[in-house]
Amino acid sequence: MSLVSRVLPPDKRTMGVSLHSLVRRLPMALGQLSAGVLNRHLWGKSGVRLAFVGAFILGIVSLLLQQVMIEDDKGARGKAEKRPSRLWRYMNPSLRNLLVSDILIRFGKNRFHMPL
Repeated sequence: MSLVSRVLPPDKRTMGVSLHSLVRRLPMALGQLSAGVLNRHLWGKSGVRLAFVGAFILGIVSLLLQQVMIEDDKGARGKAEKRPSRLWRYMNPSLRNLLVSDILIRFGKNRFHMPL
């Protein structure tokens, strides 16, 4: 959201946030459909494996595009940490617990298809 507010003028930010939400949710919906199609036509493990490989490749491509296309924020306070594992030491213990519980809940939701 900081990128949207930094790049867009104030009168276009609402549209930028709406577009950001759409761009985030559209792949989730299309991913479910494409996985179903692959699973139906390729049956079983090979369809799931192919869907996983495709998602993994698209994830790597998106990470590379983000690193290339998004400029660093020159007005940021302090130097940004490049290794997230180092941030773990400085994190508030209650925030750490919240992060771990959120990861586990999301894993369980995706693993067992429980709507939240």
